[in-house]
Amino acid sequence: MLFEIIGPGCGFCERLYDLTTAAVADNCPEAEVRKVTDWKQVIRHVPFTPVLKLDGRVIHRGKNLPSKDKLAGMIAARIHP
Repeated sequence: MLFEIIGPGCGFCERLYDLTTAAVADNCPEAEVRKVTDWKQVIRHVPFTPVLKLDGRVIHRGKNLPSKDKLAGMIAARIHP
């Protein structure tokens, strides 16, 4: 399982990375969380960065970041539909 935070590396990107790391640690510790700052990837999602992908599927986009609990619920819903 791979979570990718795609963005230019701004504060919102860092916050989403921190939230995702914490939610993943509680719900699926075997998963990998990766930051993607490569401009070829980032430019595909502008102006909706940061983007959170789970195994290639977008589960969140934009600067209106979810809380850790909401993010954990979103992750759980994708893992156990």
